[in-house]
Amino acid sequence: MIDLKNYEINKYREKPICDAHIHLHVKATLDETVGIYKNVMDHFNYEKIALQALPFHDVTDSYKALYYKSRLDGVYAGVGLIHHFDERDTALYYLNHAETFYKMGCDGFKLLEGKPNYRKQLGKPLDHSSFDKFYQFAEEKSIPVLMHLGDPRGFWDINLIPKWAIERGWLYDDSFVPFKKLQEEVEGILNKFPKLK
Repeated sequence: MIDLKNYEINKYREKPICDAHIHLHVKATLDETVGIYKNVMDHFNYEKIALQALPFHDVTDSYKALYYKSRLDGVYAGVGLIHHFDERDTALYYLNHAETFYKMGCDGFKLLEGKPNYRKQLGKPLDHSSFDKFYQFAEEKSIPVLMHLGDPRGFWDINLIPKWAIERGWLYDDSFVPFKKLQEEVEGILNKFPKLK
């Protein structure tokens, strides 16, 4: 257990905060992780946290986020889309996915599909018609969508990218969708669904 809170150590004002973007990358059991998130919330004086699932990394992340929400006060659960990467990924499939997680208690959606390597794997634009029913559902229910878009511009340039990013496979060449195209795809989503949060 941490004795001093972050604001005491660093002489910050004591003010409640909602950290809206915490990934689920804790290498511990579910119950140990509940304790870790509780300690993090106490230490940083977080009134609320939003756990953002990344099913591209681990298909169970969305379920974990919902589990942590059920065990801790002040936790929002952001879930991601799970893809088959074949003909099963239809508009109805994504709609059913969203409806199911909404009924299970998700508070929002975290989309990693706009990260260049995942967008390449996805093989279709972020504003593709197969996502329309999903975005329409989120818009109608006022469910927030947090989307990763692109990466630092230097990741497309071997002379600018940091070594650690190369080691993670984040050097992008002409086989990846350019950053500008990714931005256009998000604009395409917002043109179709202007009230999407």
